[in-house]
Amino acid sequence: MQALRDALKDLSKGQNASLLLARYLTETKSGEEEKEAAQRGRDELFRAARSSVRDEEVQALYARAFEMRKSALSACTSSRIFKTEGRLIAGLGGGSVLETGLTLNPLYGAPMIPGSSLKGLAAHYCSEVWGAEDERFRSPALDGRTRPTRQAGPVYEVLFGKVPLSRKEKDAKAGFLRFYDAWLLPDSLPNSLCPDVMTPHHSAYYTGEGAPTDFDDPNPVTFLSVKGAFEVRVGCEDPDPEVRKKWEDLALRLLGEAFERYGAGGKTRSGYGRMRHEESEEEKRARLQAAQQADAEKRSREAGFTHPICEELTVRCDKVNKKGNSSFTIEGKEARFDPVLKVDKGTEVRARIVGVDLSGKGCYVLERVP
Repeated sequence: MQALRDALKDLSKGQNASLLLARYLTETKSGEEEKEAAQRGRDELFRAARSSVRDEEVQALYARAFEMRKSALSACTSSRIFKTEGRLIAGLGGGSVLETGLTLNPLYGAPMIPGSSLKGLAAHYCSEVWGAEDERFRSPALDGRTRPTRQAGPVYEVLFGKVPLSRKEKDAKAGFLRFYDAWLLPDSLPNSLCPDVMTPHHSAYYTGEGAPTDFDDPNPVTFLSVKGAFEVRVGCEDPDPEVRKKWEDLALRLLGEAFERYGAGGKTRSGYGRMRHEESEEEKRARLQAAQQADAEKRSREAGFTHPICEELTVRCDKVNKKGNSSFTIEGKEARFDPVLKVDKGTEVRARIVGVDLSGKGCYVLERVP
C-alpha cells in the first residue's frame, strides 16, 4: 500500500484534470502553521491539472471524441461557437476537496459548460429581457411556495416547458428544446486552464463573527478559471426540419445575447463568463453564399428580371433551333436550361430558377424539376 501511495505522489504524469482535482490533493490541513504547506499542495495540484491538458495524447483523444460527438449530433441539432472574452468558471460552488469547484468532462478532463446551466441562463434571460417587451417570452410567476400564479408565455413554454397553474391540471409538458453540454474546442484545450485568485478581505464578517473593519487581513484564495472557445448545441423535438431549425436558431440567438450581457457560470458580476459568437467555417461559407445570392438577385431585379432564384414555375418551349435545342421565355425574358433541354415545340416543362445570366441580353438559368 505504501508503494502505491509513493507512486501516486508524482502528479506530473496525470492525464485527467477532472480526476486530479477530485482525488489528488496532497495537503488538506488548514491550521495557521500548515497554511503554507496546504498552499503548496494546491499549487502542485493546479500545475498538474494544467499540465494534463497540454499532454499530446490527451489532446488527440479529446479531438477524436469531439469529432465523433459532432458527427453524431450534427443531423439533429444546431450549433454555434462562442469564445470567452476574459475568463469563465462553471461549477465554482460545486462539491470539491478544494474551496472552489470547476466543471470538467469526467472522461477527458476538458472544461465544459453543463447543458442544465445553459438552459437556466437562457430561461432567465428570456423572461427578464425578452419577456419585458413581449409577454410571449415571459416565465410563469411563482408565489412564496414556488407555486405558479401566472401562466407562462407560449414561446417560453415551447422553449422551456409548461407548468400547470393548479394541481388539478395535468397538462405539464417538457420544453421542445434540448440544451446539450457545451464542449471546449480541441484547439482551445492546451491553454484552457488558467491560474486565478480571489481575495476576500472580511472573512469574519462573511461567517457572521463580527463587523468588517479596515484592519481585517486579506485571504487570497487561488483557483482555476477557463478561457477558450466552446461549441454550444441545441436540439428541437419538432419533426419538421424547417420548423426545428427556426426554433434552434432562436434558442442560439437567445443564448448569444445572454452570454454577452449576463455571462455564463459564476462570478458574472465581476466580469466572468462573458462570451461572443465566433463564426465557424460553415457559417462563414453560408454567410458568403447568402450575400452573393442577395447581390445577384438585386442586380437581376435592376435588369428587369422579376422572378426570384429558387422559384419553381412551368415554362413552355417556344421554338426549336436547327441543332434541336429548345428555347424558352419567361414574361418576355429568355430562359435556358442547364444542362441543355431538348423537347418539342409547345411542350410544357416544370422548372426551377437557379440563376440569372446578365451577359448580353440576359436570361434566366433553369433546371428541370422531376
